[in-house]
Amino acid sequence: SAVKTSVEDTVKTELKMYSAAVKSANFSPVIPAATVKTLGKTIVEEEDRSKSVVIFGLPEEPTEKEEELTATVESALQEIGEKPRLSANRIGRQKSSSTSRPVKVTVSSSAAVDQILFKARLLSQSKTYNRVFISPDRSPVQRVEHRALVQTLKDMRASDPSKRHYISKCKIVSSDKSKLTNDS
Repeated sequence: SAVKTSVEDTVKTELKMYSAAVKSANFSPVIPAATVKTLGKTIVEEEDRSKSVVIFGLPEEPTEKEEELTATVESALQEIGEKPRLSANRIGRQKSSSTSRPVKVTVSSSAAVDQILFKARLLSQSKTYNRVFISPDRSPVQRVEHRALVQTLKDMRASDPSKRHYISKCKIVSSDKSKLTNDS
């Protein structure tokens, strides 16, 4: 039939045009091994970070054992209603006996991390853990970016105290404090 022939001719023409475009574009179908290795490593690191949080402010004992640390972390998470299976270890070198090192906590899934981070602010209402803070496990680049964002937030709070400034989705958001009290 005429329609079938017309469709076949159109498909052949389009394939020839596509083939010519691919040949003239000098595509390199081979990706260098170093690029693949770096990309794979980055993906694995991000996957690992998505299953971890960092807890700041947990007291550290000089003779602290891993089991004791795990029990302390589990107790803090129970304060906010979470009971995930976890592994915990202190990160960094101990600089002095008066400061405590952060604790990296790894759980089974990124969904558990999301729940922990969502409920983390409830620790401020706890009598035992009100000076403990939980944050996502950030890469070195993310830590630098977040530190700069927090400094900008502090500067904004100092320069314009009439507004409420906070970080949401990696951006600083500002709103009038008067709207908050009137809407309540």
